[in-house]
Amino acid sequence: MVQTLRTEDACTIEAPPVRLVFRWVGDRWAHSIEAGADTLATSEEWDALRGDQARVVSPAYQQLSHQAAREGEQALLVGQWGPHHFSGVFTVTAGRTGVTIEADVAVRTRAELAALASTYRVHLPSGDLVDADPAAAVWRAGPEASGRLSLEPEAPARVSLAEAGRRETRVQADAPIVPGNRTHRLVYRWRWRGS
Repeated sequence: MVQTLRTEDACTIEAPPVRLVFRWVGDRWAHSIEAGADTLATSEEWDALRGDQARVVSPAYQQLSHQAAREGEQALLVGQWGPHHFSGVFTVTAGRTGVTIEADVAVRTRAELAALASTYRVHLPSGDLVDADPAAAVWRAGPEASGRLSLEPEAPARVSLAEAGRRETRVQADAPIVPGNRTHRLVYRWRWRGS
């Protein structure tokens, strides 16, 4: 069963043993994926003031609401940063094979966009990376939360990886950008399969 718990500065969508947790951090909603006592992945937030505004590393969300959906629970987010207006729908579902968190992200921009990604730090050592290619990245997670975690972008989006030290991996779901378009979309899924 999937359920949502909401407080003033947090929103948790739980499909045991997995939780998608949104927390108000500074001026936006950041999120993490947790299982058991482990935080498996956290969103890496983008600071357009220090970075290139044409290269969005992660969408910025300032408003959050939630609703029950036919297939699970949803977090609905919107936000703005510089010339970019973001929206995101995160849907959490549970089934016989595990838990899926689907993110459907869109950006409408008044400027040219060179890159759109959703970036995470996966808090598992590089030795736990089981498989990686542009279509998906898969990690073994344990011992507290024994299972497999994968990031799977919907084609034509792709996965890119970089080491972030011995205990973490920086991973992105990268959207295809069509020059001249003012609206861009990125769909990706986090999947949890217990062992």
